[in-house]
Amino acid sequence: MSARDLCVELWLEILSYVPKSAIYKLLGLNPLLSELALDKLYDDVAFVGYVRETKTMFDQVMIPDIARRVRAVLIELEHAPDTLSESHHLVEHMHKSGIDCMVPSSMETLTMAQIALSRFPCITTLRIKVHDHNMTRAFGQFLATICPRKTCPLQHLSIDTTVSHLAVWLDPLERLLQVYSDLETFHLALTRSDVVWMHQFHAKRVFTSLFAILQQHLTSLTIADPLIMRLPGLFATLPVFRRLKAFELITTFMSNMQEVDEPDSSTLLTRFIQDHSDTLESLTVEHRSTDPYACRWSSPYVYTTWLLSLEPLAEILTVDRPHMPRLKNLRVGFHGIPLKAGASRERLFPQLNTFAPNLVCLDITNSPVLPMHLQTIIDHLPTYRGVRSLQKLVISVTTLNCNDVDALAVKLPKLRDLEIVVPFCMSLREDSWGCQVVYYPPLLWYRMVKLLQERPLSHEGCPSMAWASLTHFRLVSFSSLSSRSAKNY
Repeated sequence: MSARDLCVELWLEILSYVPKSAIYKLLGLNPLLSELALDKLYDDVAFVGYVRETKTMFDQVMIPDIARRVRAVLIELEHAPDTLSESHHLVEHMHKSGIDCMVPSSMETLTMAQIALSRFPCITTLRIKVHDHNMTRAFGQFLATICPRKTCPLQHLSIDTTVSHLAVWLDPLERLLQVYSDLETFHLALTRSDVVWMHQFHAKRVFTSLFAILQQHLTSLTIADPLIMRLPGLFATLPVFRRLKAFELITTFMSNMQEVDEPDSSTLLTRFIQDHSDTLESLTVEHRSTDPYACRWSSPYVYTTWLLSLEPLAEILTVDRPHMPRLKNLRVGFHGIPLKAGASRERLFPQLNTFAPNLVCLDITNSPVLPMHLQTIIDHLPTYRGVRSLQKLVISVTTLNCNDVDALAVKLPKLRDLEIVVPFCMSLREDSWGCQVVYYPPLLWYRMVKLLQERPLSHEGCPSMAWASLTHFRLVSFSSLSSRSAKNY
């Protein structure tokens, strides 16, 4: 079979291995291949700042034959509009430093994006990312005029912004959602703002107005602001999102600084999760205790108590109350876990077999746990026909040896992706019981992997077996004095 006779599926398989920067070299080799290459080359376009490539790309996508191939658009500015070009002191400094100061206004990029969106007939995905340095009056005017064609099949909308500028989005989002009322996915990500927070009363009003607009459309919500838990009663004002499938909260759990007769934020967060327990498929709740803006009031104990129910406090509900039948991905972090084997802490995690019976991905990091605690968590994983159905596991442990890996292989036969996070100051030592990781530098990862490859996985009462389902094995070492390093095997 010649190259001209290859079917579309084979050409698509070939294109999947070709980087996007080299696709243009395939144009002209074959009529069918050229069509598929053009589709992949212009499937996702981005308007990121004013650069020569953006202007060239804009001229290309204005061609009707290319404009019909665009499916996804990203709008993200590198520089704030009307800032670099109008700052005399900055231009003078760039002259003295020998830096190219011919940086035109980013308003031209916004103009190009506005024109392009009105001419893309088949756009299905729109992503907008704007943070503090971009949120100027010019960008606000741009949002007031942005709207793709009413006839285009827009199905996916993603917005990444900060909490301090939510009010700017109210009118544009309301207008967009009136035109596209049947979106398949709507993702909203709220990150930490570098500017001064708005007043709490004004912030709650903006949140209430925004989520009232998004009530029937929001499918994924990410809040990564460490100060969000300081807003009293915020989660009580949020409506029930009937289509919410993914919820991610990365914040700083505060000690109760509110009135005694008011419920704290942890209780209201639990109620919010309970209200969406029938629709959530992915849940992430992490405590960011090292954030410099909120470490003074942070309380890892509040987070640990809320998550793990270490003490039966009547006023604090626990996350293991709601039954979440559709939950498949769970990511949480441990704080303050006792490292002594004789510690009287029986329940270190919710009963996952009843809390999330269909769980396939579990991520528990931030604080290492003992192997006995890990085994307890694994023993309570949900099962399907007597077999634990977990496919991905990310764990942080204090010690690591081959016997623990053997136990994981036996108890998790369907596991495909395994990531183990261990401290950096560990080394490998061989003894009569196999290989044992102990706290002596340096850590020799290649020896650990070599022993795991040469030593057959076995367990008491079971014949030697291979972990046939495992396709990704990742070891991550970390240290407070160095950045993380990872190895894939």
